[in-house]
Amino acid sequence: MKSIAAMASCLDRDVGSIGFLDFASFTGMEQKVAGSYKLVYRATYNHPKAGATAVALLQIRGSGSQETKHKALQEIEVFRELGLHDNLLGLCGLTVEPIAGDICLVTEYAPRGSLDQVLSTAQDNK
Repeated sequence: MKSIAAMASCLDRDVGSIGFLDFASFTGMEQKVAGSYKLVYRATYNHPKAGATAVALLQIRGSGSQETKHKALQEIEVFRELGLHDNLLGLCGLTVEPIAGDICLVTEYAPRGSLDQVLSTAQDNK
């Protein structure tokens, strides 16, 4: 398994201007969703100057290996292309989960859940 520093360096080459965040800066991680492709957590990002902010961590399973890293890069590219719209969650940065070595996308936190959850709840309330 690559070191976290090596993975960060590799990610910098592959994704360009998206910032790399230290995984140790995240606290209060609470798993919200688990799928075969990714895990989604709510966490607090403790910025050294700006303070604490609620974020979502999307851990792409298996992305620590070279063979599956392309899945993570595809997800990052989607956020880069679409994430600049006011009505979509923004990509705040990237980090690497230190145990599995998986790439994690750090996004704004949506307290009401995913779009699918919001629409499903609205439909149920009719």
